[in-house]
Amino acid sequence: GVPGATVSYHRVGDEFVVFTAETDANGELSLENMLRGQYRFAAYRLLRDDETGMAVGQLRALGDGRIVSVEPPQEVRLSLRADRAGSIVISELRYPGRYEGPGSSWPAYMWFEYFELYNNADTTVYLDRMLWGRGFLYNAGGVVSCETSAQYRNDANGIWATYIHQFPGNGSDYPLAPGETAVVALDGVDHSVVHPSLPDLSDADFELEGRADADNPDVPNMPEVGPYQAYWMLHGVPLGCEYGCFLAQATDPELLMTERLPFFEGAYEWALVPIESIVDVVTTDIWNPSYDQWPPCGKVQRSLDRLEKPQHDVWYDVSISMQRRVLRTHPGGFPLLQDVGVSFFDFEIAPRSPGWIGN
Repeated sequence: GVPGATVSYHRVGDEFVVFTAETDANGELSLENMLRGQYRFAAYRLLRDDETGMAVGQLRALGDGRIVSVEPPQEVRLSLRADRAGSIVISELRYPGRYEGPGSSWPAYMWFEYFELYNNADTTVYLDRMLWGRGFLYNAGGVVSCETSAQYRNDANGIWATYIHQFPGNGSDYPLAPGETAVVALDGVDHSVVHPSLPDLSDADFELEGRADADNPDVPNMPEVGPYQAYWMLHGVPLGCEYGCFLAQATDPELLMTERLPFFEGAYEWALVPIESIVDVVTTDIWNPSYDQWPPCGKVQRSLDRLEKPQHDVWYDVSISMQRRVLRTHPGGFPLLQDVGVSFFDFEIAPRSPGWIGN
């Protein structure tokens, strides 16, 4: 029942073309000549000043997204969630991608990844001992079916993870004031010496600690604290969020519940990061036939993120990144970023800008 909402849809297995339409005055939309199959649906509405009720003068957004199997004629319902205010959010994400390196368009150098945090709240927060990690790994339908992994991907108690890093500090060493950013690099060095199109991350606020990475002594390290270390990467956990990247409150990793889940003969131990400690979650994916060979699964439970952001453009252009949308300006003059819990709408593609938020 939300009139004027933009509805986006993509048929799983088709080329990456997202179609859009708009709901009518009753908040409904009729789509003709739809092929049966699995679809990604998403709906979004930005409220006007005169629609925000008690939040007068503050633009608010509504959004939802889901993966649905469609057998026309069929009704699909989306329930739009309001933007959430006041939290640390993952505000920018830059993972590996192609660039024109010496003699090749696919060099093996991938250590220029980073993500950015932003204080979207009114008060100073401390990053000390917070956790960052990647969510449930085996959720591709071709490896472990969506049905088999559903109880772990959708666990109401939290996120199951193997790869986790922890911020340093003793409780008040790393403050983040309202409107401030913190850049976390995979390797906090100047990557432009490898190729001029790559970023200089030598002034990053933190870097992930690995067993054989390029360590910058001026950038605080974030050690791996998960039950399974990414020893094969040597530089820390890769920053791709195909399985969901999460930020969690300060937690003693030794107190996390661990279990050998029934996949790959119980070869891996997993830790459950409690739902009440989860601060933010971002999910990404590639939407095309090559990656949609099997039915895609929801990345995490819907209360955390409802639909992933397509990452095609970022993979093929290292000058851009995924960045959280600016929704409005705080009375204090700093940007407030959107958080409707749908990465598909919360993020946009923009020129790379670690440590800086545009208005």
